[in-house]
Amino acid sequence: MALLLEDSVHKLGGGQWIPCVTGFGPVSDLAEAAVRLEGYDYGLAQVPFECTLTVYATDDEMDILLRQVAADLAVDASGYSSVVDRHVTIALRPIFDYAAKADSYRFLVDQYSANAET
Repeated sequence: MALLLEDSVHKLGGGQWIPCVTGFGPVSDLAEAAVRLEGYDYGLAQVPFECTLTVYATDDEMDILLRQVAADLAVDASGYSSVVDRHVTIALRPIFDYAAKADSYRFLVDQYSANAET
């Protein structure tokens, strides 16, 4: 799934490399709530997993990327992806304050700045 998302980003770049970071794990908001309710012994199987894609892009690029991801995953009106053979949700999340301090975010900003200079 992460490779599919990265391929979608690279299509957006029209052959140019666009920095991105993918991740996989429990849905962060739901996992955080589970930890608060039950501590770190919460039932991981009860929390849905997600594949995340972090990319440094403009709003216009994000609009194009969302359409590209939906097309690449062949998502139908009910949210079923024939490519990964399961229901998926495609959503956007803003970069939160703590994410701005994360190494992956700094990497994307640095790469975007380096690409802009060349």
